[in-house]
Amino acid sequence: MAPPQAAFSVKEICRRRVLDEMVRRVHGSEGYIAMIVDDRTLRVLSSSCRVYDILEEGVTVVEKIEKRRQPLPQLDALYFLSPELPVIELLVKDFEKEKRPQYKNVHLFFSSAIGRDSGVMEKIASDPRLFPRVKTFVEFNLNFIAHEQRVVHFDSPYLLRELFPLKRPELLHDIADKIVSVCATLGETPYVRYMKPNASIQGLPPVTVCEQLANLVQAKIERNLPKRTAKQASSSGGQPTTLLVLDRSVDTAALLLHEYTYQAMAYDVLDIQLSGTGAQTSAPRPSTQSGGYEKLKSMRSMQPADEETQAKQDDTFAYEFTDNLGQTGKKTAVLSDADELWVRFRHQHISVVNDTVTEEVRKFAKEHDVARIHRGDRHMNTEATAAAIRQLPQYQEMLSKYWVHCTMSEQCFAELERRSLMKIGSIEQDLATGIDKDGNNVSPPKLLSTMGTLLSDPAIGVEEKLRLLMLYFTQMDGIKEDDRKKMMDAARLGEEEQTCILNLLKCGLHLPRFASSIPPKAPNKHHHRTDKERLKYFKTRARTVNFELSRFEPGLKDIVQRAAQDQLDRSQYPYIHDPTQAGTSVKVAATASRGVGGVAGRPGGASQWDWGWTQEGEDPRQGDISGRSSRSRLLVFLLGGATHSEIRSVYEISDELQIDVVLVTTGLLSFKYLYQLMSEHRFE
Repeated sequence: MAPPQAAFSVKEICRRRVLDEMVRRVHGSEGYIAMIVDDRTLRVLSSSCRVYDILEEGVTVVEKIEKRRQPLPQLDALYFLSPELPVIELLVKDFEKEKRPQYKNVHLFFSSAIGRDSGVMEKIASDPRLFPRVKTFVEFNLNFIAHEQRVVHFDSPYLLRELFPLKRPELLHDIADKIVSVCATLGETPYVRYMKPNASIQGLPPVTVCEQLANLVQAKIERNLPKRTAKQASSSGGQPTTLLVLDRSVDTAALLLHEYTYQAMAYDVLDIQLSGTGAQTSAPRPSTQSGGYEKLKSMRSMQPADEETQAKQDDTFAYEFTDNLGQTGKKTAVLSDADELWVRFRHQHISVVNDTVTEEVRKFAKEHDVARIHRGDRHMNTEATAAAIRQLPQYQEMLSKYWVHCTMSEQCFAELERRSLMKIGSIEQDLATGIDKDGNNVSPPKLLSTMGTLLSDPAIGVEEKLRLLMLYFTQMDGIKEDDRKKMMDAARLGEEEQTCILNLLKCGLHLPRFASSIPPKAPNKHHHRTDKERLKYFKTRARTVNFELSRFEPGLKDIVQRAAQDQLDRSQYPYIHDPTQAGTSVKVAATASRGVGGVAGRPGGASQWDWGWTQEGEDPRQGDISGRSSRSRLLVFLLGGATHSEIRSVYEISDELQIDVVLVTTGLLSFKYLYQLMSEHRFE
């Protein structure tokens, strides 16, 4: 009987790449080495590896190139760097003292391809003290954040305001390079398809940003990734891997309404900073006065932050605890795949999590041998007592994890009550779906009347009113400028909140992309934008869903599900090269590096990608580094950022259809961060 396959994980694939293709091949059988990183590559590295993983492989120290370091001239150094001139200048500075260099030999790994006009190559080659020490030179192409098992992001959520409308076309080249790096790391040469809105719809450009990006990705795939051959059988009986390119316009409601699953709600209502969204000490919160959020002193969060500061903030939950002596203290829990309870609970409804955690803690405290000792159980024999004492560290660790989730779920419920979410949640669902809780079409006059009541209610906070208005203006059509102004005045929004609304509307993400999404003309009357297919889906869901406030599902989920089942309209989501016409299937597993020297490259082969091995050949490393299994894969790229409800959808589809869906995006988005982006007056 074959051993069970390990669960697919982008994080694990990246970890193996770092260890197998970088650290182990440099270190070899020699002594210890030093590892040097910059701000950006440290984030990339720490997203997939623990410090212990690196140190266990003979790396004596991991240090940042931006900081002063103790010279270690007896050790070789592995530099994992961004190919940018300021970073290279720091590299050169390490060897400016010929008689006392920072390190012995240099092994250079760059996180992405070196630009022809960047000056990086010239800077390295022209330095007589550095160049002779360079023993390895590799474009490693690992320049993204492996955030979760099925989620990759590019650490750039701020690009939302640069992409819609597109201000700098060169941004797409950098994004395309990173997409290809993800494909290479996963060992995939996918067929590319993309969202193509109706060209006849007024207000849309003839060539959309999705189409531009898809063509760039296709060109880079053809230039850099292995070609498909008829001999390459796919991992799922002939089904080729597809890369589906979408943009943020697939769904604006997912950005705005409250989601009641555990992960989404915790990041939404608690003071937890989302990965890649900055290093401010606390998230912006609504003020008690009309006028909304406390003004941020700067937009430092839009730029790469100092890693040490950010490491303390991103994806962490700070909480208070009481020890056995009755003394209180503070702890910080990291919300990551390493916490098995977090992984198990994060996509469940908050009420289910709260009940489950409470019951499991009760059961754990009742049945565990250590707990029995604490209770003074006299029926335990000496052997059982000794075994319980040996389990004490594990018991305390597990109890601590349970306490984190008890505290976090309770705080979520407290915020749910404080923000009156039970009162406004139903109308949020009505706005996002166009269907009420009984499965009937929402009446626009009734909806507007309910909106008026909530907007004038002093018990409803400014943030909730802002979100309601943003939902209404993006999900409803036929709204005149005067109507919009009256509704904002009724909510008593300040200038900053009104700017946030207007800037979101300027992005045009809410405009219909397909003819089926265009509502019938009804001048001077507000009417819903949702297309007929979505309305039909939400009617069914309203009658079957377990929780009334969870009737909405992201538009991304429907698109990805249909793509996985090959049910997407090929005129609306065309392939650049149709796999049915190619008559071939895809199964490519490859390394993702190119370079020279003793690592991942042929001597003198710096100008070509060295893929080293394919699935048909014998892998010289241990196991398949690309995580290849018998399940088919679907790569989904969402330009402009992804929300937690969309992340949840990817996991649910993967489990339901038994495929491996990977969500790749420019950055992770929460409403807190969306507010920061859209409330800037500089936004144009």
